[in-house]
Amino acid sequence: KASSGAAGTGPASDHTSGNGYYYYTEASSPREEGDLFLLLYDGPPICGNEYEGWYISGVEFWMSMFGSGMGSLSAELLGSDGEWY
Repeated sequence: KASSGAAGTGPASDHTSGNGYYYYTEASSPREEGDLFLLLYDGPPICGNEYEGWYISGVEFWMSMFGSGMGSLSAELLGSDGEWY
């Protein structure tokens, strides 16, 4: 619920209400190209039923990439089969 702490970077608040929470990862030094930020969800499944199985139906996020020299963002999903997609 606070700003990023690094001058000129990060959001001042969450996207939706301005009063909520958000995840932040620092991209300034000592970060290097290729570093990873893992966001893991280990909570209960939120969709499905006992016959079709339980799952998370989707992921939606907003991103903010302020600052000079920002690179790119990619997202991958670790499937229940242990493979990355």
